[in-house]
Amino acid sequence: MESTADTESSAAMQVLISGYSGRAAAWSVVRAGFEPIVIDECQDLDLPAGSSPPPAATLGAFSEDIPFLPTGGWENRLDELSQLATIRPLWSPSPAAMQQARDPLPLQQRLGRAGFDALAIRTRDALWVPPGKELPREWIRKDQRSTGGMAVHRVHSCAPLVPGTNEFDQQYVEGPLLSAQFFSTGSVHKLLGITRILVGSPELPARPFAYVGNVSCSREESAAVEQRIQSIGDLLGKAFSLVGPWGIDFCRNASGLYVLELNPRYTAAMEVLELATGKSILQTCSDFQKKNVVRPLEGIVGKATVYAPLPFQLLPDWDWSDVGVVPYDCWEVPSCSDLARPGTQFSAGDPVCTVWQTADSVEQCLIALANRRSELLRALLQ
Repeated sequence: MESTADTESSAAMQVLISGYSGRAAAWSVVRAGFEPIVIDECQDLDLPAGSSPPPAATLGAFSEDIPFLPTGGWENRLDELSQLATIRPLWSPSPAAMQQARDPLPLQQRLGRAGFDALAIRTRDALWVPPGKELPREWIRKDQRSTGGMAVHRVHSCAPLVPGTNEFDQQYVEGPLLSAQFFSTGSVHKLLGITRILVGSPELPARPFAYVGNVSCSREESAAVEQRIQSIGDLLGKAFSLVGPWGIDFCRNASGLYVLELNPRYTAAMEVLELATGKSILQTCSDFQKKNVVRPLEGIVGKATVYAPLPFQLLPDWDWSDVGVVPYDCWEVPSCSDLARPGTQFSAGDPVCTVWQTADSVEQCLIALANRRSELLRALLQ
């Protein structure tokens, strides 16, 4: 990833953003001291001031000096990303690195060869089981081009893979899900922090692995696995030549710590870590140094997506303040984010907005998030 600190023009302080979690990335850019420009279909109401270009604007409409921060989904648009990389700096791993890091078979094989816990993988062309392990009876079927866990479901060992798709099977393991965030510069792959991943929503009964949100982990909860996660990050960061922000999703249980997937770009969990720690993740993108020190929060920070249980439409004069939503600044935990515009039509299963809570423990935060989601849905659907 290239630095733009040596560029003297005002454009050097701007960052282009596109993809899922565009709103989250925009606020991360603000926390780092830069000016975001969000190419976002949603055009949420709570984007940072001045970050929304005209609706028809494209990435090609802006100066080539402005770096590009890809978010969720760009790992599935590598041809387009490769073209962008020829004309502007990327604040992410290279497209080639993304492609390698997202291939599940070599990912698990590298982990197994290095002595880490690894999961069996089955593709249309290959079956790999970690040495000394039995063939799993249950698998998770994934689509390499899907995001947010929407296309993930459980299958049994006899279920064939569908020809002509991007699906593969990964050994199913149960346990709490964790997301570790990294920032890589050269040979240094720094673990920034760990969050609990929330999946599954009552509004999405057919999608039990759909991403819902993240909750920050206390130091005591993450200390036992932090060193091992850092070692895994060092291995994979070096193996795939990763630079910039990226993350790894894990499953932790009594038998081990298993890598579920690697997300080679800015992730939705990063803003939770920033607000919990008072530290900017993207400052490392350049030589910019933030003068003001932000005091980290005492306690736990969490966010959860509210999904539509049935089709509905926001009223033309809808005002989010009527349900207790208030404006927030870059270092303030929102009450609610990803705010849709009045009149927006939702289908069943669509994401509506994101609720936030702070608490003294992970368990208390989970309860508070569930209550807030239920309260907001009642207000939206009345």
